[in-house]
Amino acid sequence: MGSDVRRPLVAGTFYPGDRDGLQKALGEWQLSDRGAEGSEDGFGLLESACGIIVPHAGYMYSGHVAACGVRWLAKRGVPDRVVILGADHTGIGVPVCTDDHDAWHTPLGDAPIDRDACRLLADAGIGADRTAFVREHSVEVVLPFLQAAFGAMMPFVPIRVGTAASDTYARLGELLAGVVGDHGALVVSSDFTHYESEDVATHLDHEVLDRICAIDRHGLEDLISSKHLSVCGIPSILTALHWSETVGIREGHVLQYATSGDVTGDRGAVVGYAAVGLGWR
Repeated sequence: MGSDVRRPLVAGTFYPGDRDGLQKALGEWQLSDRGAEGSEDGFGLLESACGIIVPHAGYMYSGHVAACGVRWLAKRGVPDRVVILGADHTGIGVPVCTDDHDAWHTPLGDAPIDRDACRLLADAGIGADRTAFVREHSVEVVLPFLQAAFGAMMPFVPIRVGTAASDTYARLGELLAGVVGDHGALVVSSDFTHYESEDVATHLDHEVLDRICAIDRHGLEDLISSKHLSVCGIPSILTALHWSETVGIREGHVLQYATSGDVTGDRGAVVGYAAVGLGWR
């Protein structure tokens, strides 16, 4: 691991901290390191740009849901660029930014930052602020799933999307249409409702999911303004809906939904998890 590589924050807590343990966990969800065995440069082409929303909780709670989303993405081929939109749990650093490390380390290896993509973003005013990622786990937790599916050395673009003006999400979504390209993948890292009863959480989450699957950002904005939502990745989801509109995606589909109560047995205060595929025209 080089000197300018981001070291993992939650390896050993949210997910196994050793290579063998992590490979075993990912293997149980039928993810494999296919990218390393693929085309000469490790990258092929998707049929078209598409996206997924996946959770970032501890693997024992939400790993099976995240794996479902990544399996769907992998069935469409190997993307020529992967952009991951993370949440903001800390408020540290610039609200919307990339990272300027050379790579991010996980127990599977060092995934390099896609410098060309970061330059495109910087030219458009989305700069790097590594402090925003120091205590933020949302991008890191989903990265091993993508490494398992597309190769441990998969280049990627981490973007932290925090609270900002609504036109910021619109501008970023439109910008990402060019950055992700015609055969890339946009990955949104978000958990859904936090610490409500399972009945309340499931109801609220499906209201949100209905609007996501309809690519209805106005409807989601109305829902946000009328109800207390504890979905942690709302800024990234709104950005992804702007991106979807720009690239011509007309609908999404819920691939899997679960709550933490399925694992803990506590239905009184759960967190909701969803995998959503964005890629139908």
